[in-house]
Amino acid sequence: MQKAKRLKKLMQAQPARSTGGASCSDNTCNHDHAVSPLGIPLSRLNPVIDRKREELAMAEQALPPSAFDEWKGQFWEIPETQPFMKAKLVLAQALRMRGDYAEAAVHLRELLELNPADNQGNRWYLWPTLIDLSKTEPAALDEMESILANYEDEPIASTVYSKALMLFRKGGATPEAKTALKHAFEKNKHVIPLLIRRYPDSHIVTPEVTIGSLQEAYGYVWQSWHQWRETDGWKEFLATATDS
Repeated sequence: MQKAKRLKKLMQAQPARSTGGASCSDNTCNHDHAVSPLGIPLSRLNPVIDRKREELAMAEQALPPSAFDEWKGQFWEIPETQPFMKAKLVLAQALRMRGDYAEAAVHLRELLELNPADNQGNRWYLWPTLIDLSKTEPAALDEMESILANYEDEPIASTVYSKALMLFRKGGATPEAKTALKHAFEKNKHVIPLLIRRYPDSHIVTPEVTIGSLQEAYGYVWQSWHQWRETDGWKEFLATATDS
C-alpha cells in the first residue's frame, strides 16, 4: 500500500519530459548537432553502422553457401554461425538507435527465423523496434502481438512492459492492457518509477542481470523511455499499475 501511494505521488509530481533534440535517420544528415531518436550523435552512430555492415558481410561470406538452407532453425547452435549472428544483432541495434526501424526489424526477424530458440535474446530488441516502427507502420503492433504469444510466460522486463505498451497503443487502457501492466509491475517494480522520474543517460552493463532487478529496469528504460513519453495518456495509464 505504501509503495502504491509513493508511486501515485511521484506520478503527480513529475511533469512530462520532452524527448528533445532534432532527429535524423539517414546517412545524409551528418552535421555535428544531428542526433538519433535516442539522443545519440549521428557522428558516432554512422561510422559504427558502416563498420558493422562490413563485418556482417565478411561473416556471411565465411559461411558455407548452403548454410542458410541446411542450418536454418539451428543457427547459433552451430559455432560457425555465431560471428554472423553477433554481427547481425549489433548492426540491428545500431540501426534502431539511429531511427532506421524498418531495416533493424528485418535483421531481427531474420535472426529469430534462423534461430527460433533465440539464445541471443533477439526478441528483447525486436519488441521496442516494432513499437518504434508502428509510428509509420501500424501493422507492426499486430506482428508484435502475434510473436509475443509465443512468450506468454516470460518474466523479462522488456517482454512484459513492451506487451503492456503495445496493448495500450492498440486499444487504450482496456482491461487487457491494465492486466498486462499490473503483471509487468509485479515482475519488475523499478521500471515505472524510472520512466516517470527521468531518462537514464546510461546504465551499467554487467555479465548477468537478475530478473526484477534495478539493473534490468535500467536496461529496459534506456531503450524504451521515449516510447512511453510519445504515447498519449502514458502517465495516467502507468498509474493504474497499482490500482486494486
